[in-house]
Amino acid sequence: MKYNQFLEQKKWPNSKSGYGVTGLQIFVPITPKHVILFFDSGIYKVGFKRQQTLELNNTKDIDEINILNIINCFDTIFFNHEANEHYVRTLFTRSKKFKRANMSQAELSYLVENDEDYKQMRNNGNKNFMIMNITDCETKFNISGIKIHSKGKNHKLNPSMAQLRPLAEKLRKNSR
Repeated sequence: MKYNQFLEQKKWPNSKSGYGVTGLQIFVPITPKHVILFFDSGIYKVGFKRQQTLELNNTKDIDEINILNIINCFDTIFFNHEANEHYVRTLFTRSKKFKRANMSQAELSYLVENDEDYKQMRNNGNKNFMIMNITDCETKFNISGIKIHSKGKNHKLNPSMAQLRPLAEKLRKNSR
């Protein structure tokens, strides 16, 4: 499950879940009680001083992760015998208020070199560039022990369509 609390809080209008994007979080459930979390350490602080694990005991936190799982799934969601039907239906109902992730979308736009070209294309109505991506989910996800640290709070967005992490930006520049 991919999520990006940082870019959601910044109200970033473009893709928030690319693998090189600043603030990406990836949650990988490996058992009913364990999730591996990959996160952008330049943005987030996870856990408490020198802990290698983050233990969640708050039902709200677990529900948030389960709802994130529902809106990120493509087709099927699995629960074990500990989850009763009422709980699963309740989560499913609560998840309906959020936009589903991973849905394909495309839109026509303008690819221009300067403001004059943009004005001319807009006046002619000639869109010449197709943007294709998938939807991101936004739930105002907030669980105990995952915080945007001060370096993340001070991070300034750039004018680019993609907010890349430093290494991803370096790799992008070196590939040209």
